[in-house]
Amino acid sequence: MNKIEDYLIHLQYDRRLSENTVIAYRTDLLHFQEFLQGEGLDFLHVSRDDLTEYIIRLHEEDRLPATIRRALSALNGFYSFLIRMDEA
Repeated sequence: MNKIEDYLIHLQYDRRLSENTVIAYRTDLLHFQEFLQGEGLDFLHVSRDDLTEYIIRLHEEDRLPATIRRALSALNGFYSFLIRMDEA
């Protein structure tokens, strides 16, 4: 299983988040993964500048502020999960 799926399972079964939230986080994380792949990066090799570029990209895609906040929340939770799992 991959890291994203591990995190989503954690959200669904351990944190008991709603199905809609889990689906939205999946979408956000996969979008970020596509961005990273386009930059030749992966989840474990991301800098602050990379995250800034991603946020700029979200703005350029005319994402709503609430959507951007949710994406950042998904990323924050994902990286916290990786740290707790000692994988980052």
